[in-house]
Amino acid sequence: GAGMGLCLYKAHPLGGYAMRKNDVPELLDFSDLCEIFKCCRRTIETMHATGQIPAGFLVGRRRFWRAIDVQDFINREAAKAASRAR
Repeated sequence: GAGMGLCLYKAHPLGGYAMRKNDVPELLDFSDLCEIFKCCRRTIETMHATGQIPAGFLVGRRRFWRAIDVQDFINREAAKAASRAR
């Protein structure tokens, strides 16, 4: 019913499984990555093709990345850069 919390791990009373809105990870697309990395789509496509960024996943013909995966990638790269600068 309306206002009913949904969860990944519990069966929905009406059958099947559902998910609470808060359980859905934030998704980023090419334009979001362009904003984050301050570059054009072609650069993101090249970084993806050469494995320089997380692979993401396809939904139909569109590629998405979980925001947490992109954040983890940025944190790892920043840590590598900091250790090289020492």
